[in-house]
Amino acid sequence: MTACSLSAGGPAGLEAAVALGRRGHQVTLAEASGELGGRLLRESTLPGLQNWIRVRDHRSRVLSQMENVAIFLDSPLDGTDIVEFGADAVVIASGSRWRRDGLGANRRHPLEIEPRARLLTPDDIFAGIELSDHVVIYDDEHYMMGGALAEKLLLAGHGVTYITPETTISSWTAMTDEQAFIQQRLLSLGIDAIFTQQIEIIEASHIVTSCVYSGSPLRTEFGDLLLVTGRESEDHLFRQLDIPASRIGDCLVPASIADAVYSGHRFAREYGENPQNLIPRRERAILQRPVQQPG
Repeated sequence: MTACSLSAGGPAGLEAAVALGRRGHQVTLAEASGELGGRLLRESTLPGLQNWIRVRDHRSRVLSQMENVAIFLDSPLDGTDIVEFGADAVVIASGSRWRRDGLGANRRHPLEIEPRARLLTPDDIFAGIELSDHVVIYDDEHYMMGGALAEKLLLAGHGVTYITPETTISSWTAMTDEQAFIQQRLLSLGIDAIFTQQIEIIEASHIVTSCVYSGSPLRTEFGDLLLVTGRESEDHLFRQLDIPASRIGDCLVPASIADAVYSGHRFAREYGENPQNLIPRRERAILQRPVQQPG
């Protein structure tokens, strides 16, 4: 088999290439940019997350030792390129982008947004956009991104107001025992945190939020408004293909890096297998029978 991927150098594409290569398949990995890593290249630049790049480093080293895996950088593909390549299977791992309409963990409908509002997403921050002195971060993702970007901006000298519908900063990181450290760190840097507020309207220079418990409105001024809410798949290539293809990682469902790695690995393990042979494995305690003594 030959596997062909677009922008596949992120965690899902790298893991799929490693697992497919170990199964003996001929794999061609095409990366649109000049460097492997995908989202890892951006997220590992945030304070405290430098070690995340090891997800890329380990897999790229393994791939460099595989003769049945070919890697092409600076190779953006379109539908015609993929069809002409003639792969037996096509795997699209083109990632995701941050939403600009406010949909997130708590809000399920697009926001009312004034067109003149200076509205940003994490993608803009990673692209190096110039920021005003005061940035309001609205966090409705609740994992690491809102808190990490807040620390990055505070260290760069910006004033930061952090608003969230939750009762703590980066609330989901309580699952990884990091939440208390993150909140302590940001408070020590001088962040202005506002809790239990859900965004309702974005005006040109201020937002209107409401308390998730009482519904009482609150008006907050901003220079730049940074929305850290949800992400949507970059799946335009997949949708334009007229040949069978598979999606993995954030291109399938935007989630964590661990989920992206799992998605890539699962595809590789299941490819070409009879579904009846893919029986879920469960750990079971082995009962030790007592050894019978002779006579």
